[in-house]
Amino acid sequence: MACKWDSYAYADTAREAKRSVVAENTEPKTSPTDKMNNAAWSAQKERKEGKQKRLEKKVMKKKWLASKNSESTGEGLSKKRDLDDHTDADDWEDLACEEKLAKRVRKGKVSQQEFDAEFGVS
Repeated sequence: MACKWDSYAYADTAREAKRSVVAENTEPKTSPTDKMNNAAWSAQKERKEGKQKRLEKKVMKKKWLASKNSESTGEGLSKKRDLDDHTDADDWEDLACEEKLAKRVRKGKVSQQEFDAEFGVS
């Protein structure tokens, strides 16, 4: 149980008068929540909270865009994208094969004519 020390008075009237003047002139003590706002790490905490809010907004926006795109584009375009992705992979494989063969030509293991015949270079 907390006691209110302000309600207790000194028996000596002069001493009590001095205590009451000092009590009136002093500022009230701050609460622990005020101290938390002034803590050294409070700015970092606010920055992390802001970052979390931005991340949540970003996730919500991605979900909204995905739902909007799926409604407007339909299935036809997604199949086309899959086909484009597949052809891109084939292009990369062809490029890698061409680079390997060019390296063999530089080392002298394969002739330039074989390289030209393989890739149809005139």
